[in-house]
Amino acid sequence: MLLLADEQIDRIIGNRRRMFFGGLAWFALMLTPPIPEQLRIGFVTSFAILGFGEFAFMLKKWRTDRGLWMLATLFVVIYGLILACVEFSEFAQLLKPGPGAAVVQKGWAEVRLACDCALALLVLSKFVRFAFSVAVRNWQLTHPPRASEQPRNSTNYLD
Repeated sequence: MLLLADEQIDRIIGNRRRMFFGGLAWFALMLTPPIPEQLRIGFVTSFAILGFGEFAFMLKKWRTDRGLWMLATLFVVIYGLILACVEFSEFAQLLKPGPGAAVVQKGWAEVRLACDCALALLVLSKFVRFAFSVAVRNWQLTHPPRASEQPRNSTNYLD
């Protein structure tokens, strides 16, 4: 099923610090100059995990805050666009190599990028499922059903 259970949502929110700081450490490691290009694996994935941790921080009051369903939906759209831009910039570097491109062995850069993008898309799919579950459950918990309302009278135009 597409929706996560409430316990699974709480587990992801409980692990938000690990995701955020782990993604931040991995992202910072990918930006440090002493690491050779062959060992820089996971730039896009670390960015995806960092963003997932950030958004889990923002959605931690999903049971009580009214309107977090809109925020979760907005996060999915923005997060997807940002991750697509980061992946595109990685592909652009591969298609138009710079002056130091001869150092990387032929073929390894493509494999490294393919693995990185596949893992980033896996993280994105987990985030989409998480955000969709938060949006639906937040809507259900904060908006009472409208079955108790009287039906509108179609002849009274002042209602």
